[in-house]
Amino acid sequence: MGYCPQFDGLIQQMTGTETLRMFARLRGVPESEITACIKDLATKLHFSQHMDKSCGTYRYVNHRPSS
Repeated sequence: MGYCPQFDGLIQQMTGTETLRMFARLRGVPESEITACIKDLATKLHFSQHMDKSCGTYRYVNHRPSS
């Protein structure tokens, strides 16, 4: 099963950590490894300082190629 949102893939009321935890569980990542996986991703993506903020506060730009 995959998740392909048609507009916004983030649930505004959830934090980054909560979102990644939810998807890790859906993907079958062992519970004992989830926290380490989240920390590793946050570090690699230079996003650690934002992980506990609500996704509704994130600012991003959606770039789509013009046709």
